[in-house]
Amino acid sequence: MNCNKNLLWNYIGYGSSLSINIFLLPIILQYLSGEELGLWYVFMSVGTFVTMVDFGFSPQIARFVTYAYAGADSLKKSGIVSAVHTEMNAELLLKLLIASRRLYLFLSLFVFILLITVGSYYVTVISKTLPYRQVLCSWIIFSIASFINILYGYYHAFFRGIGDFISINKAMLLSKCTQIIFAYIGLYLGYGLFAVAFSFFLSGVCLRIYLGIALSKFEKESFGTQQKNVFDIGILDVIWHNSWREGIVMISRYLIIQSNTILCSLYIDLSETAAYALAIQILTIISSVSLIYFTTNLPKLNAAQVTRDVKLRNRLLFKTWFIYVVSYIMMLLLLFIIGIPIIEYIKPNVMLGNSLLLFVSLYVFLESNQSLFVSYISTSNKLPYVFPYLISAISGVGLAIVLLEYTDWGIWGILIAHFVVQLCYNNWKWPCYAIKESNIKISNACELLY
Repeated sequence: MNCNKNLLWNYIGYGSSLSINIFLLPIILQYLSGEELGLWYVFMSVGTFVTMVDFGFSPQIARFVTYAYAGADSLKKSGIVSAVHTEMNAELLLKLLIASRRLYLFLSLFVFILLITVGSYYVTVISKTLPYRQVLCSWIIFSIASFINILYGYYHAFFRGIGDFISINKAMLLSKCTQIIFAYIGLYLGYGLFAVAFSFFLSGVCLRIYLGIALSKFEKESFGTQQKNVFDIGILDVIWHNSWREGIVMISRYLIIQSNTILCSLYIDLSETAAYALAIQILTIISSVSLIYFTTNLPKLNAAQVTRDVKLRNRLLFKTWFIYVVSYIMMLLLLFIIGIPIIEYIKPNVMLGNSLLLFVSLYVFLESNQSLFVSYISTSNKLPYVFPYLISAISGVGLAIVLLEYTDWGIWGILIAHFVVQLCYNNWKWPCYAIKESNIKISNACELLY
């Protein structure tokens, strides 16, 4: 794959994600009440939590697909087998694809049952002041959308593994355009929360259809007449070895960032929850866009591990980190100078205060920075950060609950709890670990940028 085209399409893909929030925000703020907006953000947080049932399979599958695509002869539970093929190992790649399909069918059914039962009860309990029928119908549509997204979740992992970000982001562009159009129509016609949920459903359907067609084409070109129904359970055993560890990290990240929205909904009113969730949504977009260059080059970093190209690996690590830092700072400045005044003009007092927003910005920056280095460490197929992540996440949530119960700090209490816990270890440990492991020195930093 051409790296420059992948990078361009990654920016287009993330740009479309950013655009949908820019284009949808005015009409959502206009047509949804503060409580409806807060409930929608709770929908998204609960949905994100349930997708944790993926439990680390997606990044592990993507990593193994890259290994097979780079010519690895086999897969190891821990560590890497050097490339022995000059081109992709089609047999191994096909086994990974078949195993992934079986796995995600089971995961999606489990998720749907969980959302329809426990999820339905939860959202009706926290939204007693809103119309029951509208809330329940919106949640059911959202649950079906989540089922479809997980059922075909392996599409993303596979295309990321082979480095085909063009297909991913073309599909994302199509899905986001669909979401914007139908959300506008539905909200304008007065369908409120249901319109937002239904547009989310249609977005996921379009995304999966496009990637499904692209994957069928890849299978026909790459596997030909090879048997496509042979399921190798040994592949799942190898995937599971580190997937449960990746899953713990995913849950930990959720507890560190997204669980705060649920805590807000339990201890603080939905209007304040909406203000916090909106800030997190915007800053998450900023961090995601800042990480595009790293994400685009992650398959190269995985391949460099297989081919033992230390020079390329170190250069990519430092360059992608530098671009992340500069991008985040620049976009944060744009948010404060241009973004916040526009949002406040559309709907006054919907954003957090500047001091609190700045603190959240620092918090998200440190989390994304550490995630970059953790993703780099994982390219070695070794995950030394798993249990520190879990311990920090549980400690942060526990401390946040204590502060919510016994102080009147509100959102400040939630953020300070996680910030202090993460700063004690994870925020500095894993960047230092990665730099030391790569033997990168400040003296040759400029050389690594070129």
